[in-house]
Amino acid sequence: MSLYIGNTTKQTMVHCFRLPESHKMNALSIESGHQEKIGDGWTSDQTDAVIQHLELYGARRSNETGMSMKGFTGLLYSVDKPITETQIVSGHDAVVDTQELRSATEATRSALAFDRSTRANKGKGKRLAKVTEVEVVEDIQGNQKPTGKEVKFSMSVSEQGSETARIPV
Repeated sequence: MSLYIGNTTKQTMVHCFRLPESHKMNALSIESGHQEKIGDGWTSDQTDAVIQHLELYGARRSNETGMSMKGFTGLLYSVDKPITETQIVSGHDAVVDTQELRSATEATRSALAFDRSTRANKGKGKRLAKVTEVEVVEDIQGNQKPTGKEVKFSMSVSEQGSETARIPV
């Protein structure tokens, strides 16, 4: 039995694991866009233990790339057959989606926290500012041309907003 682990992120990933019967730490370095084969000669219990560890930290089975991959961290795995290029590309798209959602969520939380911190009486009193705004704009290096996919996001918290509105962040 063998296990293929693919990296769909833009950086080198190092996956660390232990086999159930050993205290020895194993480290597997996987370059961006590549996969590594491990586990030749492992028992199904050993393979299952490594898979459980992978899943604990957000890895997904390679055939799940067409499904919702909320919280995906960038590692795919496959038992006994290599991960396809299409699956690695789809996995990368899922990583980017997760990063964009996380970025928007954190910017929203920042705007709300800043708005609260600028109120009198420890965030529960009168507003000291009419509008609080957070803006995120991706810088482009001087030697690069814009692609049209640059990050540009802004969020405002105004005094017209409801105090009891729930924002899913």
